[in-house]
Amino acid sequence: MSDDTQQGESQRLKSFRNFMTFKLHMLGGHSERFSERYYRDLFGLSLTECRIIGITGSLDLVTFKNVCAMAHLEKSYASRIMNRLVESDLIKKQENPQDQRSVLVSLTEKGRALHSELHAASAALNVSMMSVLSPEQKETFVTCLTLLHDHLNEMEADGDGAEAVWRKHKEKPAARSRSGRSEEVAIDLQTARQLHDMLGKIIRER
Repeated sequence: MSDDTQQGESQRLKSFRNFMTFKLHMLGGHSERFSERYYRDLFGLSLTECRIIGITGSLDLVTFKNVCAMAHLEKSYASRIMNRLVESDLIKKQENPQDQRSVLVSLTEKGRALHSELHAASAALNVSMMSVLSPEQKETFVTCLTLLHDHLNEMEADGDGAEAVWRKHKEKPAARSRSGRSEEVAIDLQTARQLHDMLGKIIRER
C-alpha cells in the first residue's frame, strides 16, 4: 500500500449515515415529497393545505394560533394558506368571544366532506408505505416514533439547547463493548433495582 493510499485512508472522515437523526431526516424528506405529489394528484391540494384541513377537522373548533403551532408553520405563511382555504369554502373563520385578538377556525360542510376523503387517502398511503414491515415491526416503529417525539418535547421543555446536549455528551463517556466499540447503556430505575437485588443475592450465596 502506497503512502498516499495510507494517508487518504487515515484522513477519511466519519459518515453521518448511521445516525438516527440522519436517517430520520432522509425518511422525512422522502415522505414529504411523495405525499406532496400524492395529495396534489388526488385532490389538487398541497401537503400543507391537507395538514391544515386535517388539524382543523380533528379539533372541530380551534384557534388559528393553535393550528399554526400544531402544523409547525409561520403565522404569515399559514395565514396565506388559510385564506385560500376560506376562499375555497373549505374553512370558515369566526371571532373568538374569549379573546378578540384571536380567530377561531372550523371546517365548512364542504371541508368536512373533504376531510373524510383525505383521511381515507391518508390511511391508504400509510398502509402502502408500511407494507414492507411485519405487524410486529409496524407496532415497534410507531412506538419508537412516539417515544422519540415525547422525548424531544421534554428536551425542548427542559431547555436542552445545543450547548446542553453537547455538554451532557462530553460529561458522560460511552461504555466500551468487548469489540472495543463505544456503546451507551441506559436502564430504568426498576431494572437497576432488579440488578442490585440479583447481585446482592449472588454475593450472599458466596
